[in-house]
Amino acid sequence: MAVDPDEADREYISQNSDADLQFILSESGVSVHRQAAIARRYGSLRKFNAIGDDRSQIRTACLQDFAIPQDTPENRAEVASIVAAWETAKEFVAKEIELRAEAKVLGQPKILQSHERQSMIRAVERIHGCLGESETPSSDNLALKAEETELNEPVASPLDEIISKRDNASSHIQSTVDSSGHLRVTRTKNKARMPSNTEEYRKIMRGEELASWFGGIGFQQICRFHLGERVLGIQIPAADGTQQKVKPDWRIILAFEHKLRKEAMRLVINEGYTLANALRAVTKDADLKEAFFTTPVALRAATADVPQNKWPRFNSKGSFSGGKSGQQASKGKGKTGKSKGKDSRLAGLQLAWRTPDGRVANLSSSIRKTWDLSKMSGLDPSGNGQKFLTSFLHVALALLQYNNDAATPLDLPIDAEEFDVARCGNHGPPIKVEWDGKSHDLIDGFGLCSPTRWHPRSRGHNRTVEMKKLAAETFKRLQSAVTESIQDVRKDAFRLVTGKIQSSPFTEEVLNKVRGEVAMLLRDPEDALVRDEGQPFFLRMLAQWLEVFGDPDVQCLVSDTDSYATGVSVGVDAPLPRSPQIFPPKLKHRKLDGTEFNPIADNYVSGQISSKELEEKFREEEALGRMEPSRMSVLKAKYGDKLRVAAMAAIVKPDGGVRPLHDATHSVMVNHSIVYRDQLQCPGPAEVAAVVREAVESREAAFCVSADIKAAHRLVKIREADWPYICCRADSLSETVWINKTGTFGVSSAPYWWSKLFAAIGRFVGHVMQTTVFWHLVYVDDLHGAFAGRWKFDMLWVWLLAFEVIGTPFGYHKFKGGFSSDFVGFHLRYDKCEVGITEKRGMWLFNWIKALIEKKFVVQAREFSEFLGRLGFVAQLLTWLKPHLAPLFAWSAVATPGLVGKLPDTVI
Repeated sequence: MAVDPDEADREYISQNSDADLQFILSESGVSVHRQAAIARRYGSLRKFNAIGDDRSQIRTACLQDFAIPQDTPENRAEVASIVAAWETAKEFVAKEIELRAEAKVLGQPKILQSHERQSMIRAVERIHGCLGESETPSSDNLALKAEETELNEPVASPLDEIISKRDNASSHIQSTVDSSGHLRVTRTKNKARMPSNTEEYRKIMRGEELASWFGGIGFQQICRFHLGERVLGIQIPAADGTQQKVKPDWRIILAFEHKLRKEAMRLVINEGYTLANALRAVTKDADLKEAFFTTPVALRAATADVPQNKWPRFNSKGSFSGGKSGQQASKGKGKTGKSKGKDSRLAGLQLAWRTPDGRVANLSSSIRKTWDLSKMSGLDPSGNGQKFLTSFLHVALALLQYNNDAATPLDLPIDAEEFDVARCGNHGPPIKVEWDGKSHDLIDGFGLCSPTRWHPRSRGHNRTVEMKKLAAETFKRLQSAVTESIQDVRKDAFRLVTGKIQSSPFTEEVLNKVRGEVAMLLRDPEDALVRDEGQPFFLRMLAQWLEVFGDPDVQCLVSDTDSYATGVSVGVDAPLPRSPQIFPPKLKHRKLDGTEFNPIADNYVSGQISSKELEEKFREEEALGRMEPSRMSVLKAKYGDKLRVAAMAAIVKPDGGVRPLHDATHSVMVNHSIVYRDQLQCPGPAEVAAVVREAVESREAAFCVSADIKAAHRLVKIREADWPYICCRADSLSETVWINKTGTFGVSSAPYWWSKLFAAIGRFVGHVMQTTVFWHLVYVDDLHGAFAGRWKFDMLWVWLLAFEVIGTPFGYHKFKGGFSSDFVGFHLRYDKCEVGITEKRGMWLFNWIKALIEKKFVVQAREFSEFLGRLGFVAQLLTWLKPHLAPLFAWSAVATPGLVGKLPDTVI
């Protein structure tokens, strides 16, 4: 048998080249051998189209990339075929972009090209095996799901819109002329039929699983729940003690199923749930089940004389018409025919809405016993009304009792990364905050399990005796030290917030004394007083103390291999850890700027100009143990390819010094390798408004303080194995390379490790303060506390001392507060119950706009982006500004950073 010499090339082309590129190359007459060469370098149509800008560049590419010299007629013909294919590809790509734009304007789903669809199907088949026609999504359905995924707006599609390849229903564009003579373009969409049995439902859900991000877990949960004993196979107790099947209407089940998927998607989009958690939540939601399943089924069962699945219809006058129950409306003109639409079956019925003891009947509450219906007000035991209501309540209460008592959780995989509020040891849920029409639990910056997310009177209700004793004894020792060090707590509090106290009022002797007393309360006092090298914090004391409270982050303080005591990882070699009791999961990741990899980057102009100042700054850091100089040759020999020397920039500060900026994104691409699994949470306008409101509602004059933690990011020690990832130079021309041994501003993992560490310290303080009437918030290195009640000044100093005992270095010259204070751009007025922006931020915007007017609205796009960012911050408080920002963001999005031009009238 003859062997095809091009068989290997054909196989390679089919596996590594998209369908459109194969078609164009074959249509243009390019040989199979050359097609394989093109597929090796340019496997997609868009890549092939970008080889060059004109014919001459394509001919050059043929010579340099594919080694086709134009020295023979055959080679020139081959080059001509490739040039012709390139021109066709160019037109093809241009037309594809045009069609995508038209589809977006018309509200159509994105155009899904055949090669994209085939790639998706091949990828799915590699995992799930060959798909049948009923499992393969239709082109329109797949395009719709692709668009939802790109926009991160997943939708729970109705079951009759989940179309497979077998029953494909394409959408159509239809044009009409309205009364004003304008041409209107609308979209029509055919629908498939709803599933009529469980098998059809399973097939449709299987198609939804494969066409979207729904995933196998979601498919199993939904099908198991709706087709299991909780819904389709639900049973109620019969009179003889056996279980009787209810046989709920199939249409009710389908409507309930769609409602649950819609609610699950809402939780995913708006409240940050994972899909598995959202599905678990909605299937356990008793209110949803009552409203969309239990009550409809009970009402259907109440009309027992009407055949199941055949609802009677009302005519235009309100009486029954049609049906097979023998109770049809009379068509004559007798008394029945002249009735006012009243149904004889409802005669004598009055609404019973109170229980025998006078309480309002509420079926959504946890009902455990049925009532004696004959004793309910408004019921005639011999009337038809009781028969109707008895039937209704019997089924409804039985279903509710089954749902509340007999139902057990589904045997579903447990999500280990789920926040457990019960472990926090507080009473009830956290404080609920509301802003701009949205509500969520308060975020104080100290983690989900922070006690200060709860109202003071709700904190620590479920603590053990050991926990309460440790907190009380620690508080007693702190209070004693405050009495010893602060002569007048009220006077010194005002001195503190007005800048008259420049250093800590607690001497090192007092701090060590308190540390020794607290250490004696712990399991290993000697170990608790050890301060690990390179750390300002007493991590061992903190770990032992929080260990008693079962804090979820104790292990990472000193026990883990890469702990804060020994040094944490940068996050290049492995993703950052997951802390479900501290932070919610991170669901979105911002795409970083594209950059060409260069492990040894030169400094930016600002950094090179300020090389002397950078050198001085680095020497200061070396004295503090945070940096260490070395030679480029030594580091290359030691670390090899792991070495990354980042570009440095410098910002000149008002005092003449410089602030170094370490760029771990561009060139060295360190940040590209760091993957967050936790979503850091910081307080926003909802939180600052809630704290002010809570303090005012305490009916006590509140006193607040805002503090700054010195060099926060530089307080976290990095393990030695990751030092080569965070190196830099003060001078690009120098052989001296500076190694960062601690967290570095500009490395994306630095705020994560700092937030995680200080959250643990904040929780320690919150536990120590017990039910004291106070609230505190942290935003990276900015700390804010508010105190109310008779002993507010005493509590302020105990609060500060608790932070200092663990080793928190405050910048005392930056303290501010009183009855009002600034906090990360917000201005809080406790005396007037007001929240606004700081005067500094307001004046910056005012002066920028004033300067813009003087420049006749000519602006650099980069400066406009900065202005827009600051204006967006203001819009968090002044929410009425948000709709007006749309044209500003639109112009900024299309303007290149280096553009200088006049703003459009719409923006002005």
